[in-house]
Amino acid sequence: MQKDMDNFTKAELNSVLFYQGAVEYIELNITEADLVEFYRVTNAYEVINMLLFPGVTNEESRIGVEQRSIPFVLLDNVPELLSVYCNLYSAMCKYAYCHTWEENAITYRYDRMNTLDFLRNGKTCSFLSTSLEQKGATDEEFKKKNGILILEVEASKGVVYLNVNEISGEKSKYPEEKEILFPPFLQIDMEEVELTNEEKQYRDINDESPKAKYKIVIKNNCMEKDEDIDKRVDQQKLYGEILEEESVEAAKEVWEKLRNHEMLQEDVVKKYQEWKEKIQLYLDIRFRQIHRQTGRMWHEQERRMKLQQEVRKFYSETDQKRIEYKNQIKWFNIALSTLYPLSSFAIAMSFVELLETAAKISGLLFSTVAAILGGIGTSLAIDMKWEQRTVTYLRLDELQRDMEYETNWNKEKTDEYIERFKDIVKADDARCESNTQHSAYLFQSNSKGKGNSDK
Repeated sequence: MQKDMDNFTKAELNSVLFYQGAVEYIELNITEADLVEFYRVTNAYEVINMLLFPGVTNEESRIGVEQRSIPFVLLDNVPELLSVYCNLYSAMCKYAYCHTWEENAITYRYDRMNTLDFLRNGKTCSFLSTSLEQKGATDEEFKKKNGILILEVEASKGVVYLNVNEISGEKSKYPEEKEILFPPFLQIDMEEVELTNEEKQYRDINDESPKAKYKIVIKNNCMEKDEDIDKRVDQQKLYGEILEEESVEAAKEVWEKLRNHEMLQEDVVKKYQEWKEKIQLYLDIRFRQIHRQTGRMWHEQERRMKLQQEVRKFYSETDQKRIEYKNQIKWFNIALSTLYPLSSFAIAMSFVELLETAAKISGLLFSTVAAILGGIGTSLAIDMKWEQRTVTYLRLDELQRDMEYETNWNKEKTDEYIERFKDIVKADDARCESNTQHSAYLFQSNSKGKGNSDK
Protein backbone atom coordinates (compact mmCIF):
# COMPACT_ATOMS: atom_id res chain seq x y z
CA MET A 1 0.00 0.00 0.00
CA GLN A 2 2.92 2.36 0.65
CA LYS A 3 3.71 2.44 -3.06
CA ASP A 4 0.12 3.52 -3.76
CA MET A 5 0.33 6.19 -1.06
CA ASP A 6 3.12 7.89 -2.99
CA ASN A 7 0.56 8.76 -5.66
CA PHE A 8 -1.44 11.00 -3.29
CA THR A 9 -0.52 14.58 -2.45
CA LYS A 10 -0.38 15.87 1.10
CA ALA A 11 -3.45 18.03 0.45
CA GLU A 12 -5.41 14.98 -0.79
CA LEU A 13 -4.49 12.93 2.28
CA ASN A 14 -5.40 15.86 4.56
CA SER A 15 -8.79 16.17 2.85
CA VAL A 16 -9.55 12.47 3.34
CA LEU A 17 -8.68 12.73 7.05
CA PHE A 18 -10.71 15.95 7.28
CA TYR A 19 -13.79 14.33 5.77
CA GLN A 20 -13.53 11.39 8.16
CA GLY A 21 -12.95 13.66 11.17
CA ALA A 22 -9.43 12.44 12.04
CA VAL A 23 -8.27 16.04 12.26
CA GLU A 24 -5.53 15.39 14.83
CA TYR A 25 -3.47 13.77 12.07
CA ILE A 26 -3.77 16.60 9.56
CA GLU A 27 -0.41 18.17 8.74
CA LEU A 28 -0.28 21.83 7.75
CA ASN A 29 2.64 23.89 6.51
CA ILE A 30 3.86 27.04 8.24
CA THR A 31 2.24 29.07 5.46
CA GLU A 32 -1.15 27.48 6.31
CA ALA A 33 -1.31 28.83 9.86
CA ASP A 34 -4.54 30.68 9.04
CA LEU A 35 -6.24 27.32 8.34
CA VAL A 36 -5.71 25.84 11.80
CA GLU A 37 -9.24 26.62 13.03
CA PHE A 38 -10.71 25.40 9.74
CA TYR A 39 -9.03 22.00 10.04
CA ARG A 40 -10.02 21.53 13.69
CA VAL A 41 -13.62 20.80 12.69
CA THR A 42 -14.38 17.13 13.36
CA ASN A 43 -17.70 16.91 11.49
CA ALA A 44 -16.86 18.78 8.29
CA TYR A 45 -18.65 16.10 6.27
CA GLU A 46 -21.95 17.61 7.48
CA VAL A 47 -21.31 20.85 5.58
CA ILE A 48 -19.49 19.19 2.67
CA ASN A 49 -22.53 17.05 1.91
CA MET A 50 -25.23 19.52 2.89
CA LEU A 51 -24.08 22.09 0.33
CA LEU A 52 -24.45 19.53 -2.47
CA PHE A 53 -28.16 18.90 -1.92
CA PRO A 54 -30.63 21.17 -3.75
CA GLY A 55 -33.12 23.20 -1.74
CA VAL A 56 -33.07 23.41 2.05
CA THR A 57 -34.85 20.20 3.08
CA ASN A 58 -31.55 18.53 3.96
CA GLU A 59 -30.65 21.50 6.16
CA GLU A 60 -34.07 21.29 7.82
CA SER A 61 -33.42 17.65 8.74
CA ARG A 62 -29.82 18.05 9.88
CA ILE A 63 -30.08 21.39 11.66
CA GLY A 64 -33.77 21.82 12.51
CA VAL A 65 -34.93 18.29 13.41
CA GLU A 66 -31.75 16.41 14.34
CA GLN A 67 -30.12 19.49 15.89
CA ARG A 68 -26.72 18.64 14.41
CA SER A 69 -23.87 20.93 15.36
CA ILE A 70 -23.04 22.51 12.02
CA PRO A 71 -19.58 24.17 11.89
CA PHE A 72 -20.13 27.74 10.66
CA VAL A 73 -16.35 28.28 10.69
CA LEU A 74 -16.05 26.42 7.39
CA LEU A 75 -17.85 29.29 5.68
CA ASP A 76 -15.12 31.67 6.83
CA ASN A 77 -12.77 30.08 4.29
CA VAL A 78 -14.82 29.05 1.26
CA PRO A 79 -11.75 28.79 -1.06
CA GLU A 80 -10.26 26.11 1.19
CA LEU A 81 -13.61 24.36 1.41
CA LEU A 82 -13.78 24.18 -2.38
CA SER A 83 -10.22 22.83 -2.41
CA VAL A 84 -11.26 20.06 -0.01
CA TYR A 85 -14.00 18.99 -2.42
CA CYS A 86 -11.52 18.85 -5.31
CA ASN A 87 -8.83 17.10 -3.29
CA LEU A 88 -11.30 14.44 -2.17
CA TYR A 89 -12.39 13.76 -5.72
CA SER A 90 -8.80 13.73 -6.97
CA ALA A 91 -7.89 11.12 -4.33
CA MET A 92 -10.89 9.04 -5.42
CA CYS A 93 -9.85 9.13 -9.09
CA LYS A 94 -6.29 8.10 -8.26
CA TYR A 95 -7.45 5.32 -5.96
CA ALA A 96 -9.93 3.99 -8.52
CA TYR A 97 -7.22 3.82 -11.17
CA CYS A 98 -5.10 1.70 -8.81
CA HIS A 99 -7.93 -0.48 -7.51
CA THR A 100 -10.71 -1.19 -9.99
CA TRP A 101 -13.41 -3.62 -8.91
CA GLU A 102 -12.76 -7.14 -10.22
CA GLU A 103 -16.53 -7.62 -10.31
CA ASN A 104 -19.56 -5.60 -9.26
CA ALA A 105 -19.26 -4.65 -5.58
CA ILE A 106 -22.17 -4.39 -3.14
CA THR A 107 -22.05 -1.81 -0.36
CA TYR A 108 -24.65 -0.49 2.11
CA ARG A 109 -25.82 2.86 3.44
CA TYR A 110 -28.44 4.04 5.93
CA ASP A 111 -29.71 7.51 5.06
CA ARG A 112 -32.58 9.93 5.63
CA MET A 113 -35.83 9.53 3.75
CA ASN A 114 -35.54 12.99 2.17
CA THR A 115 -32.46 11.71 0.34
CA LEU A 116 -34.78 9.51 -1.71
CA ASP A 117 -36.29 12.52 -3.47
CA PHE A 118 -32.84 13.60 -4.67
CA LEU A 119 -31.84 10.10 -5.79
CA ARG A 120 -34.93 9.91 -7.97
CA ASN A 121 -33.28 12.56 -10.16
CA GLY A 122 -30.95 9.81 -11.39
CA LYS A 123 -27.75 10.90 -9.71
CA THR A 124 -25.93 11.00 -6.41
CA CYS A 125 -26.12 14.49 -4.95
CA SER A 126 -23.48 14.34 -2.25
CA PHE A 127 -20.52 12.20 -1.33
CA LEU A 128 -22.02 8.79 -0.62
CA SER A 129 -20.44 7.02 2.35
CA THR A 130 -21.21 3.29 2.29
CA SER A 131 -19.92 0.15 3.98
CA LEU A 132 -18.93 -3.28 2.71
CA GLU A 133 -20.68 -4.68 5.79
CA GLN A 134 -24.28 -4.38 6.92
CA LYS A 135 -24.80 -2.79 10.32
CA GLY A 136 -26.82 -4.38 13.08
CA ALA A 137 -30.07 -3.14 14.59
CA THR A 138 -28.25 -1.90 17.70
CA ASP A 139 -26.11 0.59 15.76
CA GLU A 140 -26.47 4.04 17.35
CA GLU A 141 -26.13 5.80 13.98
CA PHE A 142 -29.73 4.90 13.12
CA LYS A 143 -31.05 6.75 16.16
CA LYS A 144 -29.49 10.01 14.95
CA LYS A 145 -31.42 10.12 11.68
CA ASN A 146 -34.92 11.37 10.95
CA GLY A 147 -36.62 8.61 8.93
CA ILE A 148 -34.31 5.74 7.92
CA LEU A 149 -33.78 4.86 4.27
CA ILE A 150 -31.76 1.68 3.63
CA LEU A 151 -29.68 1.66 0.47
CA GLU A 152 -27.97 -1.29 -1.18
CA VAL A 153 -25.42 0.17 -3.59
CA GLU A 154 -23.96 -1.80 -6.51
CA ALA A 155 -20.91 -0.37 -8.29
CA SER A 156 -19.25 -1.76 -11.40
CA LYS A 157 -15.66 -1.65 -12.65
CA GLY A 158 -14.52 1.83 -13.61
CA VAL A 159 -16.66 3.76 -11.12
CA VAL A 160 -14.69 6.30 -9.09
CA TYR A 161 -14.57 5.45 -5.38
CA LEU A 162 -12.30 5.43 -2.33
CA ASN A 163 -11.64 2.84 0.36
CA VAL A 164 -11.19 5.38 3.15
CA ASN A 165 -9.34 3.23 5.66
CA GLU A 166 -6.82 2.04 3.10
CA ILE A 167 -5.83 5.67 2.62
CA SER A 168 -6.01 6.87 6.23
CA GLY A 169 -4.50 3.63 7.60
CA GLU A 170 -3.51 3.93 11.26
CA LYS A 171 -4.81 7.49 11.28
CA SER A 172 -8.39 6.34 10.60
CA LYS A 173 -11.03 7.56 13.02
CA TYR A 174 -13.07 4.39 12.43
CA PRO A 175 -10.52 1.61 11.76
CA GLU A 176 -13.11 -1.12 12.35
CA GLU A 177 -15.33 0.10 9.50
CA LYS A 178 -14.99 -0.87 5.84
CA GLU A 179 -16.02 2.50 4.45
CA ILE A 180 -16.36 2.93 0.69
CA LEU A 181 -16.86 6.55 -0.37
CA PHE A 182 -18.45 7.48 -3.71
CA PRO A 183 -18.44 11.01 -5.17
CA PRO A 184 -21.43 13.15 -6.19
CA PHE A 185 -22.71 13.45 -9.76
CA LEU A 186 -22.76 9.70 -10.46
CA GLN A 187 -25.44 8.32 -12.79
CA ILE A 188 -27.65 5.75 -11.07
CA ASP A 189 -30.63 3.46 -11.53
CA MET A 190 -32.77 2.52 -8.54
CA GLU A 191 -35.55 0.17 -7.58
CA GLU A 192 -37.40 -0.48 -4.32
CA VAL A 193 -36.84 -3.84 -2.60
CA GLU A 194 -38.36 -5.54 0.46
CA LEU A 195 -37.02 -4.92 3.96
CA THR A 196 -35.72 -7.99 5.78
CA ASN A 197 -37.12 -8.92 9.20
CA GLU A 198 -33.88 -7.78 10.82
CA GLU A 199 -33.97 -4.42 9.04
CA LYS A 200 -37.50 -3.84 10.29
CA GLN A 201 -36.08 -3.80 13.83
CA TYR A 202 -33.94 -0.70 13.18
CA ARG A 203 -35.12 2.51 14.89
CA ASP A 204 -34.56 6.17 13.99
CA ILE A 205 -34.51 9.35 16.09
CA ASN A 206 -38.31 9.09 16.41
CA ASP A 207 -38.14 5.41 17.44
CA GLU A 208 -39.68 4.43 14.13
CA SER A 209 -38.66 1.55 11.83
CA PRO A 210 -37.12 2.16 8.36
CA LYS A 211 -39.48 3.64 5.81
CA ALA A 212 -38.05 1.96 2.70
CA LYS A 213 -35.18 0.06 1.11
CA TYR A 214 -33.80 0.68 -2.38
CA LYS A 215 -31.19 -0.92 -4.56
CA ILE A 216 -28.96 1.65 -6.25
CA VAL A 217 -26.93 0.69 -9.33
CA ILE A 218 -24.16 3.15 -10.17
CA LYS A 219 -23.89 3.36 -13.95
CA ASN A 220 -21.39 6.06 -14.76
CA ASN A 221 -18.92 8.54 -13.31
CA CYS A 222 -20.54 11.67 -14.75
CA MET A 223 -24.21 12.60 -14.75
CA GLU A 224 -23.85 15.39 -17.33
CA LYS A 225 -23.03 13.91 -20.73
CA ASP A 226 -22.12 17.23 -22.32
CA GLU A 227 -18.32 17.32 -21.96
CA ASP A 228 -18.21 20.93 -23.24
CA ILE A 229 -20.09 22.33 -20.24
CA ASP A 230 -16.87 23.78 -18.79
CA LYS A 231 -16.30 25.66 -22.05
CA ARG A 232 -19.71 27.32 -21.91
CA VAL A 233 -19.30 28.56 -18.34
CA ASP A 234 -16.92 31.31 -17.26
CA GLN A 235 -15.30 29.32 -14.48
CA GLN A 236 -13.34 32.22 -13.04
CA LYS A 237 -16.45 34.40 -12.85
CA LEU A 238 -18.43 31.55 -11.27
CA TYR A 239 -15.71 31.07 -8.67
CA GLY A 240 -15.77 34.76 -7.82
CA GLU A 241 -19.55 34.72 -7.37
CA ILE A 242 -19.26 31.80 -4.95
CA LEU A 243 -16.85 33.80 -2.79
CA GLU A 244 -19.14 36.84 -2.58
CA GLU A 245 -19.58 37.79 1.07
CA GLU A 246 -23.30 38.51 0.71
CA SER A 247 -24.00 34.93 -0.41
CA VAL A 248 -21.88 33.43 2.36
CA GLU A 249 -23.69 35.54 4.95
CA ALA A 250 -27.03 34.35 3.55
CA ALA A 251 -25.90 30.75 4.15
CA LYS A 252 -24.98 31.53 7.75
CA GLU A 253 -28.32 33.25 8.30
CA VAL A 254 -30.30 30.26 6.98
CA TRP A 255 -28.37 27.85 9.21
CA GLU A 256 -28.74 30.07 12.26
CA LYS A 257 -32.51 30.48 11.85
CA LEU A 258 -33.00 26.74 11.32
CA ARG A 259 -31.02 26.01 14.46
CA ASN A 260 -33.17 28.45 16.46
CA HIS A 261 -36.42 27.32 14.76
CA GLU A 262 -37.02 30.83 13.42
CA MET A 263 -38.92 31.84 10.31
CA LEU A 264 -36.85 31.87 7.11
CA GLN A 265 -37.05 34.89 4.84
CA GLU A 266 -37.87 33.94 1.26
CA ASP A 267 -35.29 36.22 -0.37
CA VAL A 268 -32.50 34.91 1.89
CA VAL A 269 -33.46 31.29 1.17
CA LYS A 270 -33.50 32.03 -2.55
CA LYS A 271 -30.05 33.61 -2.41
CA TYR A 272 -28.77 30.63 -0.42
CA GLN A 273 -30.18 28.15 -2.92
CA GLU A 274 -28.69 30.05 -5.86
CA TRP A 275 -25.34 30.07 -4.06
CA LYS A 276 -25.45 26.31 -3.58
CA GLU A 277 -26.34 25.80 -7.23
CA LYS A 278 -23.24 27.76 -8.22
CA ILE A 279 -21.10 25.60 -5.93
CA GLN A 280 -22.58 22.45 -7.44
CA LEU A 281 -22.03 23.68 -11.01
CA TYR A 282 -18.46 24.71 -10.20
CA LEU A 283 -17.67 21.32 -8.65
CA ASP A 284 -19.31 19.47 -11.53
CA ILE A 285 -16.96 21.27 -13.92
CA ARG A 286 -13.88 20.85 -11.69
CA PHE A 287 -14.56 17.15 -11.11
CA ARG A 288 -14.81 16.64 -14.85
CA GLN A 289 -11.47 18.35 -15.34
CA ILE A 290 -9.83 16.39 -12.51
CA HIS A 291 -11.14 13.11 -13.93
CA ARG A 292 -9.60 13.88 -17.33
CA GLN A 293 -6.33 15.12 -15.82
CA THR A 294 -6.01 12.04 -13.63
CA GLY A 295 -6.70 9.78 -16.61
CA ARG A 296 -3.94 11.46 -18.61
CA MET A 297 -1.58 11.37 -15.64
CA TRP A 298 -2.22 7.68 -15.11
CA HIS A 299 -1.74 6.97 -18.78
CA GLU A 300 1.65 8.67 -18.60
CA GLN A 301 2.53 6.75 -15.44
CA GLU A 302 1.64 3.46 -17.13
CA ARG A 303 3.84 4.40 -20.08
CA ARG A 304 6.68 5.24 -17.71
CA MET A 305 6.30 1.99 -15.78
CA LYS A 306 6.23 -0.02 -19.00
CA LEU A 307 9.38 1.76 -20.21
CA GLN A 308 11.18 1.08 -16.93
CA GLN A 309 10.21 -2.60 -17.06
CA GLU A 310 11.43 -2.96 -20.64
CA VAL A 311 14.71 -1.19 -19.86
CA ARG A 312 15.30 -3.39 -16.79
CA LYS A 313 14.57 -6.54 -18.82
CA PHE A 314 16.88 -5.56 -21.68
CA TYR A 315 19.53 -4.41 -19.19
CA SER A 316 19.40 -7.78 -17.42
CA GLU A 317 19.77 -9.66 -20.71
CA THR A 318 22.78 -7.66 -21.88
CA ASP A 319 24.38 -7.85 -18.43
CA GLN A 320 24.01 -11.63 -18.48
CA LYS A 321 25.66 -11.84 -21.92
CA ARG A 322 28.49 -9.60 -20.70
CA ILE A 323 29.13 -11.80 -17.65
CA GLU A 324 28.96 -14.99 -19.71
CA TYR A 325 31.55 -13.60 -22.13
CA LYS A 326 33.79 -12.56 -19.25
CA ASN A 327 33.66 -16.07 -17.71
CA GLN A 328 34.16 -17.78 -21.07
CA ILE A 329 37.25 -15.69 -21.84
CA LYS A 330 38.66 -16.46 -18.41
CA TRP A 331 38.39 -20.24 -18.84
CA PHE A 332 39.56 -20.14 -22.48
CA ASN A 333 42.66 -18.22 -21.39
CA ILE A 334 43.33 -20.77 -18.63
CA ALA A 335 42.89 -23.66 -21.05
CA LEU A 336 45.04 -22.13 -23.78
CA SER A 337 47.70 -21.11 -21.30
CA THR A 338 47.96 -24.78 -20.33
CA LEU A 339 47.52 -26.46 -23.72
CA TYR A 340 49.98 -24.41 -25.80
CA PRO A 341 53.02 -24.96 -23.53
CA LEU A 342 52.21 -28.66 -23.29
CA SER A 343 51.78 -28.83 -27.05
CA SER A 344 55.15 -27.17 -27.59
CA PHE A 345 56.73 -29.51 -25.09
CA ALA A 346 55.19 -32.54 -26.87
CA ILE A 347 56.53 -31.40 -30.25
CA ALA A 348 59.97 -30.81 -28.80
CA MET A 349 60.00 -34.24 -27.20
CA SER A 350 59.13 -35.84 -30.57
CA PHE A 351 62.64 -34.89 -31.77
CA VAL A 352 64.36 -36.61 -28.88
CA GLU A 353 66.07 -39.74 -30.24
CA LEU A 354 65.82 -41.70 -27.04
CA LEU A 355 61.96 -41.78 -27.04
CA GLU A 356 60.07 -44.63 -28.54
CA THR A 357 58.23 -44.09 -31.81
CA ALA A 358 54.86 -44.59 -30.04
CA ALA A 359 55.69 -41.86 -27.56
CA LYS A 360 56.65 -39.50 -30.35
CA ILE A 361 53.41 -40.23 -32.19
CA SER A 362 51.41 -39.66 -28.97
CA GLY A 363 53.13 -36.29 -28.48
CA LEU A 364 52.35 -35.22 -32.01
CA LEU A 365 48.73 -36.32 -31.60
CA PHE A 366 48.50 -34.39 -28.32
CA SER A 367 49.91 -31.25 -29.93
CA THR A 368 47.42 -31.62 -32.81
CA VAL A 369 44.48 -31.99 -30.42
CA ALA A 370 45.69 -29.00 -28.41
CA ALA A 371 45.87 -26.90 -31.55
CA ILE A 372 42.36 -27.99 -32.56
CA LEU A 373 40.96 -27.21 -29.09
CA GLY A 374 42.68 -23.85 -29.14
CA GLY A 375 41.08 -23.06 -32.48
CA ILE A 376 37.67 -24.10 -31.22
CA GLY A 377 38.11 -21.99 -28.10
CA THR A 378 39.13 -18.95 -30.12
CA SER A 379 36.14 -19.43 -32.41
CA LEU A 380 33.76 -19.72 -29.45
CA ALA A 381 35.29 -16.66 -27.83
CA ILE A 382 34.75 -14.67 -31.02
CA ASP A 383 31.15 -15.94 -31.18
CA MET A 384 30.54 -14.91 -27.56
CA LYS A 385 32.09 -11.53 -28.29
CA TRP A 386 29.47 -10.92 -30.97
CA GLU A 387 26.75 -11.63 -28.39
CA GLN A 388 28.09 -9.99 -25.25
CA ARG A 389 26.82 -6.43 -26.10
CA THR A 390 28.97 -4.44 -23.69
CA VAL A 391 28.26 -1.12 -25.43
CA THR A 392 24.50 -1.74 -25.14
CA TYR A 393 24.89 -2.62 -21.46
CA LEU A 394 26.75 0.61 -20.71
CA ARG A 395 24.18 2.75 -22.53
CA LEU A 396 21.31 1.01 -20.73
CA ASP A 397 23.08 1.50 -17.42
CA GLU A 398 23.32 5.22 -18.10
CA LEU A 399 19.64 5.36 -19.12
CA GLN A 400 18.52 3.56 -15.95
CA ARG A 401 20.49 5.92 -13.72
CA ASP A 402 19.09 8.98 -15.47
CA MET A 403 15.51 7.69 -15.03
CA GLU A 404 16.11 6.78 -11.40
CA TYR A 405 17.26 10.28 -10.50
CA GLU A 406 14.71 12.12 -12.68
CA THR A 407 12.77 14.62 -10.55
CA ASN A 408 10.59 16.20 -13.23
CA TRP A 409 8.63 13.34 -14.79
CA ASN A 410 6.08 14.50 -17.34
CA LYS A 411 4.90 13.50 -20.81
CA GLU A 412 7.85 15.19 -22.51
CA LYS A 413 10.36 13.43 -20.25
CA THR A 414 8.71 10.06 -20.83
CA ASP A 415 8.81 10.66 -24.59
CA GLU A 416 12.48 11.61 -24.35
CA TYR A 417 13.42 8.45 -22.43
CA ILE A 418 11.39 6.26 -24.79
CA GLU A 419 13.30 7.72 -27.76
CA ARG A 420 16.62 7.12 -26.02
CA PHE A 421 15.63 3.51 -25.34
CA LYS A 422 14.58 3.04 -28.96
CA ASP A 423 17.95 4.42 -30.12
CA ILE A 424 19.79 1.96 -27.87
CA VAL A 425 17.76 -0.98 -29.20
CA LYS A 426 18.28 0.14 -32.82
CA ALA A 427 22.03 0.52 -32.27
CA ASP A 428 22.19 -2.89 -30.64
CA ASP A 429 20.30 -4.46 -33.55
CA ALA A 430 22.67 -2.76 -35.99
CA ARG A 431 25.72 -4.11 -34.14
CA CYS A 432 24.25 -7.62 -34.11
CA GLU A 433 23.54 -7.38 -37.84
CA SER A 434 27.05 -6.10 -38.52
CA ASN A 435 28.63 -8.90 -36.46
CA THR A 436 26.53 -11.51 -38.26
CA GLN A 437 27.58 -10.18 -41.66
CA HIS A 438 31.24 -10.11 -40.56
CA SER A 439 31.01 -13.72 -39.34
CA ALA A 440 29.45 -14.76 -42.65
CA TYR A 441 32.24 -12.96 -44.53
CA LEU A 442 34.94 -14.76 -42.55
CA PHE A 443 33.22 -18.08 -43.14
CA GLN A 444 33.04 -17.43 -46.88
CA SER A 445 36.71 -16.33 -46.99
CA ASN A 446 37.82 -19.43 -45.12
CA SER A 447 35.73 -21.64 -47.39
CA LYS A 448 37.25 -20.11 -50.52
CA GLY A 449 40.74 -20.47 -49.11
CA LYS A 450 40.10 -24.12 -48.30
CA GLY A 451 38.71 -24.69 -51.81
CA ASN A 452 41.77 -23.15 -53.45
CA SER A 453 44.13 -25.27 -51.34
CA ASP A 454 42.23 -28.41 -52.35
CA LYS A 455 42.93 -27.58 -55.99
